[in-house]
Formats: sequence, structure tokens, C-alpha cells
Amino acid sequence: MKKILVLTFALVAVVGAFAQTPALTFGLYGDITATVASTDSYDIYTETYLSYKAKDMGFAATVVGGADIFASPRNYSFWYQWCTGIKVYAGKLREAGNARLTSYIDGKGFSTRLADAQEGVMVYWDAVKNLTVAAFTPVSGSSVVKDLRASSLGISFAIPNVATFVTAYRSPNNLLPGTNNELSFGADVKAIKDVTFKVGLANSGGFWSISNFFGPTTVLYATLGKTDGDMNYAFDANFSLRPTSAYGVKGRVEYTMGSYVFGAKASIDNGDPWYGNNGLVINPYIKRNFDMGDIIVGISYNAATTDLQLPVDFEISF
Repeated sequence: MKKILVLTFALVAVVGAFAQTPALTFGLYGDITATVASTDSYDIYTETYLSYKAKDMGFAATVVGGADIFASPRNYSFWYQWCTGIKVYAGKLREAGNARLTSYIDGKGFSTRLADAQEGVMVYWDAVKNLTVAAFTPVSGSSVVKDLRASSLGISFAIPNVATFVTAYRSPNNLLPGTNNELSFGADVKAIKDVTFKVGLANSGGFWSISNFFGPTTVLYATLGKTDGDMNYAFDANFSLRPTSAYGVKGRVEYTMGSYVFGAKASIDNGDPWYGNNGLVINPYIKRNFDMGDIIVGISYNAATTDLQLPVDFEISF
């Protein structure tokens, strides 16, 4: 892995010598959680990321780990601006082609990505204003026919100052166990000043028709955010409609005072996969913002397990 990183930096340096308007970003995210109730343990998670952007080409990679921060590459991509309106990505991709809603609270994405950290090629088209289309085909090195059948498509269409509408279809990849087809729809509403509101619906695990719209697995999702001066309010909700009913909701409130943010999050679920079947969890915290990052220190209490956790999150980038 060290050799890979050295070669990556060398590649960036060489490309930077010939490219125009280069921009290099390097960063580290870390999450260290100590559990002091039912168990006496630590959980360590890290992400190290690198991105390079020139006028018509770029490179990005993320490596994840624990105590060994370079344990495994999560994703990497090379992209090239083929011509006006067409960009081509290649690598182990996680891009969604702007067809995926994201959570206002945690930033996690509703539904699945088109590529979902698979190796392949994505073509991204945005030649028409307010419209983007992305198509992804995995490259397994085993069967061209099966790879083409596993292609996915995402579309995003924006009505300025009103809403951005997204839809995506991901085909099942028979060469990768665990992947499944999924059809999703969503809207990111822009019409309400200082308010973020997104809603989405995803079907997976089957093929649909007008008479049988809902698939074996159906999920409804919504996220809401409101800023009022130094106060920020947020709400997430995820409802599993099929095959069994389950829900997960989370709320957050924050007060900003200079470079400090005082906040609290609380979530409750009854088995919804979005929240990991954690029951009631309460998490007050303090966040300190710096020029190149931030650090968050808090306490998290899980009512179901009576676990008391001491999470420390930090991120730095330059």
C-alpha cells in the first residue's frame, strides 16, 4: 500500500507539471469510539482521501482502515473530460451521477449508488442545462455480456428554485454476490427559503410493472433541515414498507457560537436497516471548527444495550 501511495503522488506530480489550473486535496477523517458499559473496548475507523483536479482530467482515491489507516482501498477513479458535456470515469467507483439523495444530518446517501464501489466505467453527460445523465457498466474481466446486462443508469433534472428530481436504476450483477437491482425516485425541494427538504422511494429485489409497482423491498425516505440564525434543526426518517414494516427516525439541533458548535442528536428505530437496529440512541456533542478541519467530542447512550460510548471524530484536509 505504501508503494501505491508513493506511485500515486508521483503520478500527481507528473500530471501537475503539464496540466492547467491544477488543484490537489489531501485529507484524513478519523472516528475513535470507546465503549465503557457492557464492554470495555475501542472502535477505530479512518478514511484517508486524495483528489487531484486539472482542467480536463483528475484522480481521486479513498483508503479506509482502523489502527492501520491504509488497510484497504475503498474506491479510486480517474476521469477525463472527453468533450463539452461528456466526462468519463474509470476505476473502482462510488459516484452516483447526481441521481442519489443524501441525508441532511449524516451525509449518508439514500438508496444505493449506481456503481456501488465496483470496478468499471461511467459516462457522465450534462450537455443540456439542468439535466445530467450517468451510465455505469462494471468491468469484471470475466464476461462482457453479463457486464453489459449489469449496467446502471441515473438521471437528474433540475427546475431552478423549485426542485431537483432524480431517478436511477441499478441492474443486478450476477458476477458479484449480494448486488441486486433497484429502482429509485426522489426530489430535492428548493422552493422554501432556508429549508432543505428531500424525499425518496426505492424498490429493490424484483422487476416491476404498472400493476405491480412495489418490489419485494420498498423503502421511503425523507430528510428536512432548517437554519434560523445561529440555530440549525434537522430531521431524518426512513420507513421500510416491504417485506416487513420498520422505521428509523433521527433529529438534530445545533447552536453555533463562533468556531464552536453545541449540538445533540437522538434517534430511535425498531429494526430499520438504515439505523442498524439500535433502538433509542442519544448523542450530545461539542464541535470545534478549524481552518482546515474540525473535531467533535461527545457522549452517546444506547438505551437498548445501556452502552455508554465516548466518540471522538476529527477531519483535516488541505
